[in-house]
Amino acid sequence: MIYKILRISKQTGIIYIYSCESYFDTKTHQSIANQTCLGRIDQSTGRIFLLNNTNLDSNSSTISEFESRISRSLIVGPSLVIDKIVSDLKLDWLVKVAAGPDKWQHILSLVYFVAMQKEILPECEYWSEHYHHPLNSIMTTKQTIEFVASVDRKMRNEFLQAWNELFLGERNCYCFFITLKQKSASMENFEEAAINDVRSHINLAITYGIENYLPLRFDILPQIPHNPSLNKILETVLFNKSQMTYILDDRFYNNNCYEDLCKSGYKFILQINNLDDYLTSIVQKHKISLTNVAYQHQIENELIFMNSFKHNWNEIKCHLHIYNNESEKALESYEFKMKLEKIKIAIEKGNASQEIIDKYSNYLTIRETPKNRKKKVSLKKKAIEKRNPGMVGFSCILTNTKLNAIDALNICRDRTFMQTHFANFQKKKTIDAQINNLNTPLESKLVIYFLALIILNKIRNVKRSDVNLKNLSEENLLSALEPIMQFEFTNDFGSAITEIDSKQERILSAFDVKIPL
Repeated sequence: MIYKILRISKQTGIIYIYSCESYFDTKTHQSIANQTCLGRIDQSTGRIFLLNNTNLDSNSSTISEFESRISRSLIVGPSLVIDKIVSDLKLDWLVKVAAGPDKWQHILSLVYFVAMQKEILPECEYWSEHYHHPLNSIMTTKQTIEFVASVDRKMRNEFLQAWNELFLGERNCYCFFITLKQKSASMENFEEAAINDVRSHINLAITYGIENYLPLRFDILPQIPHNPSLNKILETVLFNKSQMTYILDDRFYNNNCYEDLCKSGYKFILQINNLDDYLTSIVQKHKISLTNVAYQHQIENELIFMNSFKHNWNEIKCHLHIYNNESEKALESYEFKMKLEKIKIAIEKGNASQEIIDKYSNYLTIRETPKNRKKKVSLKKKAIEKRNPGMVGFSCILTNTKLNAIDALNICRDRTFMQTHFANFQKKKTIDAQINNLNTPLESKLVIYFLALIILNKIRNVKRSDVNLKNLSEENLLSALEPIMQFEFTNDFGSAITEIDSKQERILSAFDVKIPL
């Protein structure tokens, strides 16, 4: 098989074009590729200069100009993975059925943008010009705003119904509760059923199938009070409560929620980062074991000590998982030192209040110079090292399901990942004033972010099962593929892709992506 590849010289930056002929050697049982340099590309004009004699180097005077130019160049690397995921999960077919033949490519292109860039939708014009996506044309800001407004609830419901039919066997599910902080003042056009208070937060319930571990649906919840009652919140949710395991956060660690869980017998995983006096006393008893190497694990480049115990939360028999995250402690220590450095500068400039000086006096040495009476500040290194950070890095997970400490932590981290993903929906101008002024239900706009969540979650699943990719975040994984570009030429010269390095090849093979020719 013969195809063309591009190779960029690391020393000179010159782009060379090669003809590559690959075949399978039956003797060595290996794939062999013979590469021949055809010439180089002039980056300023886009012309291709081919070698008359392939044995001559690119500086030879015998190079002749070939009447062909680069007609278009696109970044194709990230879309190779996303295309494979979309095809495997039949997302392209489902979106086409739900949105119709005129809209489905535009919707999927916006989904690609959110999955790759995690930026706000109205800013995808530059991206659409330089990246490969299903629509294969530029999407202006005006077109994007108008298009998002045209995504109606009918399309959302039809997609979710068809998507859920693919997972009819998923009887047991996780339900993640996440909250988006509301920063926009112009929310009055959103439906009252979705948000009770226009100045409040947006609360979502994301349902995951346990077997395939992919998001199945999302529901908008009413406003969650300070001490929420789980039953009242679930009255508006449209799924079978008995088959759910609810992933809860600190807000649900209260008497109201306890009574609901106790009476109803719901399965739950409750993550508690802000420890009260009762949990702090339990952690203090087991602090020694939480520094033992036998309980040490490395998860996502973080060093975490963890231990599990049987525990009674009033009348509910639970498993209590306790975590000691050394990475969080190191980060907190670094941030504290940076804070002291800023306070030091403020004191020397005379901008620090006496209250601040008194508060951090144990960690600072303040002297006045005898000549100009200026303050000279230094840090007390020993005092900083001996500082007790309290319960920083310690957290607990309460659950009445049979999960080990690592699995429970990974599930709670998935909730944090979702929180971050949907937080981009609220980021800066995400809900743009122009979009807000249009009468569009909130959940219709969230469809695009939900589709992107399906893709990103599939990437997380593959990444966790592959040793070579475990240390890469979803964003870094897709960014590593961005150097893969495709150049299209005029005069029937076809197209060529840039050379794929070993790291990119490992990523593509993990997703079973065939390297394009």
